Amino acid sequence: MHLKDWCSLHLGNASVSSRTIDLILYQIREHKALESYNQQCRLWPGYLLDSP
Repeated sequence: MHLKDWCSLHLGNASVSSRTIDLILYQIREHKALESYNQQCRLWPGYLLDSP
């Protein structure tokens, strides 16, 4: 599953702007330290992951 689809599923489509997606994907390309989509989405402002 692509990051956009995963985050859209967990954040709600209305919450995910293409600009935000672009910034997230840029961060992934520039900073390879992330271990999972979970960690990446946690970086979104105001985003709290429900599951542990």
